[in-house]
Amino acid sequence: MLNRLRHLPAYLYIVATTAAMGLLYAAQSGSPPQSAPANPAQAGAAPTPAVAQAAGNLSMEERIRRLEEQVNLALALKDERIQSLIERSESIYKQLQYVAGFAALALLFFSIRDVILRKKEGERQRGIDDIVKEMMNLQKSAFDQQVRFGALQLAHTEANPSQQFAAIQNVNDVIGVVRQTLAFRLEQE
Repeated sequence: MLNRLRHLPAYLYIVATTAAMGLLYAAQSGSPPQSAPANPAQAGAAPTPAVAQAAGNLSMEERIRRLEEQVNLALALKDERIQSLIERSESIYKQLQYVAGFAALALLFFSIRDVILRKKEGERQRGIDDIVKEMMNLQKSAFDQQVRFGALQLAHTEANPSQQFAAIQNVNDVIGVVRQTLAFRLEQE
């Protein structure tokens, strides 16, 4: 309905033009236009100039009617084409809605998956952090034990320096014996 109202100015122009042509034709013939009777048999057996004028107007009215039919047919075809375009655009719109819905579901899926993976990664990272802290504590305690052991050895060495020198003397004696053994073997060969 709205589409037909949009074409109303075109209809009015066509009707006004044909009416003006009819008035112009009537003015050229010299008599005002008259309406033709619905049934030519009622007009009488002999056509009079008024009836002939009506016959001319009838053909003009027939032309207007045909023109209106052609315009209506063209409008119907245009309306049909517009309707098919509207239906096509609606189907495209629905397809886009489906694609958008699918994309939204995909985004929702990936978002949920990302949240789950981040949570697992955070838990794993906290576990790694705990392991690293434990290893650092173990290294610290091992270093502390080495420092204490070194302090004990130093204290022991400071308490008994002669015992330390006795151990060095024992090592020197072993080295001297090995040297004598090697010299003896060299002489034997």
